[in-house]
Amino acid sequence: RQEHYMPLLFSDAVFDFDAIVFLVIKFIKEKGKKWLVEKMEKEGFAFDTLFIDEAQDNDIVQNYLINILAGEGGDNDIKVTIVGDMKQSIYQWRNAYPEEFRAIYEEAKTMGKAHDLKKTWRIEDGTTLKFLNTLFEDLSGIAGDMWDYEKQKDELEHNKKVENAAEDKSPAKILSYRKMGNTVLDDEKKEINEFLSKGKSGILARSRSAVKTSGLTDLIDKDIKY
Repeated sequence: RQEHYMPLLFSDAVFDFDAIVFLVIKFIKEKGKKWLVEKMEKEGFAFDTLFIDEAQDNDIVQNYLINILAGEGGDNDIKVTIVGDMKQSIYQWRNAYPEEFRAIYEEAKTMGKAHDLKKTWRIEDGTTLKFLNTLFEDLSGIAGDMWDYEKQKDELEHNKKVENAAEDKSPAKILSYRKMGNTVLDDEKKEINEFLSKGKSGILARSRSAVKTSGLTDLIDKDIKY
């Protein structure tokens, strides 16, 4: 229980991650940011720049600490670079607050300090890139306020010109399947297998057993390689 847990942390000087964030904020409020910077330097952890990745997964308290550290006009300014992607926000179950990341981005944009990172360094062929761009554009209509998609800002680009990239003139197609009891629909099975026969495809599943229990092994004629 909370009334026993917190005193135990202090008595044993063992703190969880959330408690550490709260304590840092408490020290800055009481002693100032300059004290923290000098203390870190004395302990061999001097820094004047922070790089924060996956910022869409920060919670409100973490964002509050970042705002304190990045605040201008204080006794010790710290340069802060924040990188994130609203479409990758998957930690709201543990109080992540991606709306704050969007607000930080919009504020930085008005100040001329925001940059859109559009080039991908992972995708090498044009067909895959086209499929992913189409996927996110289509899903943006379902996501609502969870994340937004602006084609001009969010569409991925190659990091360099890809020679002889495969050009697929047909639009990428997104198929969804949900097992309805033990019924396998012939039309759905035909449609999925036609889609898979046109090239390499991947199936994203929680586990191998999830693939089997989903009924996909009954629908797909080809062997599934794990």
